[in-house]
Amino acid sequence: MSEMNAATRQRHISMVVLCALGLAITGVLIQVAVDSPLAPVPYQRAARQAIYVVAAAVLALGAMLFGYRRAVSLAPWFLYATWALLAVLLIPGMPARGGSVRWIDFGPFNMQPSELAKLALVLFIPYFAEKRGERFRTVRGGLLPALCWVGFTCLLVLLEPDLGQTVLLFILAAALLVVNGVKLQYFLLLILLGIPGLIAFMGDRWDYVRARIEGFLGEGSYQVRQGLIFFAEGGALGTGVGAGRGHLFVPEIHNDFALVAVAEQAGFLGSLCIVALFLGLCWSGFRIAMAATDRAGFTVAFGTSFMIALQAAINISVVTGSVPPKGMSIPFLSFGGSSLLMLGLAVGLLLSVAQTQEEPALSSAPRLAGATP
Repeated sequence: MSEMNAATRQRHISMVVLCALGLAITGVLIQVAVDSPLAPVPYQRAARQAIYVVAAAVLALGAMLFGYRRAVSLAPWFLYATWALLAVLLIPGMPARGGSVRWIDFGPFNMQPSELAKLALVLFIPYFAEKRGERFRTVRGGLLPALCWVGFTCLLVLLEPDLGQTVLLFILAAALLVVNGVKLQYFLLLILLGIPGLIAFMGDRWDYVRARIEGFLGEGSYQVRQGLIFFAEGGALGTGVGAGRGHLFVPEIHNDFALVAVAEQAGFLGSLCIVALFLGLCWSGFRIAMAATDRAGFTVAFGTSFMIALQAAINISVVTGSVPPKGMSIPFLSFGGSSLLMLGLAVGLLLSVAQTQEEPALSSAPRLAGATP
């Protein structure tokens, strides 16, 4: 892990805050641009998104003050709570959207537990690695037990069913396991051995996946085709905020296809600015990780940054027609409270790692306390 002086650390903290805030404010502007002033409650989604942004900022501040070390020590309980919420979705009679049950209806708002699952794994894996010590680097003492915890979490998400979110969770967990010392070749071997079981478990759901891939290789989905049309309409500078027509033709433009609204109304340059904000946030996040004072801090900073980068990359690839379509939101920009609140916690924990980089280094860092897996 590399050292970082105070000025450089403050620069990276400022970069994370400014990039996250810039993306979140852009998310509110997107909802203003694609919402209807003629709806029963004008600009309802935009108003709710603004409330979510404020709530996420409060959570970020709270998480930063609470500290990543205390958060990691409570990781098992956070994971248990996430499992309980994911299990609620399996109760017969829960309302479904698009054939999947992914949200718990609490009346005024909905919760998507799979969003919490990402952060739960980011916190749990460093906790588990600390508890196992040197055994974590072995197959029997580290990899297999860790995969049981990760696999059960992914299974609950897969049962919704949500294959895309399951794949994202697994890639995130795999990256965190590898950077914590699990040998990559052992991990890949177990993955290969587990593929037949996954295929058998999915059963006829693979028909849906195959149909999406075939559509991608053919003409592409209607949603992606329409999105690309309005990408082109935006040109270099866009049509202007509120002057677009994409929301009339592109399904889910307020959510998974929010980048289309940016491309149409702010143009190619506006889209580049969004990519630059993501790159700035994640680059500073990775630099904060490399200067962390302990393994837990490194894993939390790396995990939150990688989580945001991975999800943004998948969404951008889908929207631009580079990979087969998958319903996945783009961090900060898509409409939704669960995602924004989770991102607020993630950014707060990342800032907590940066704020503790003047404390004693790895060898003198206190061991984590809490429930033992």
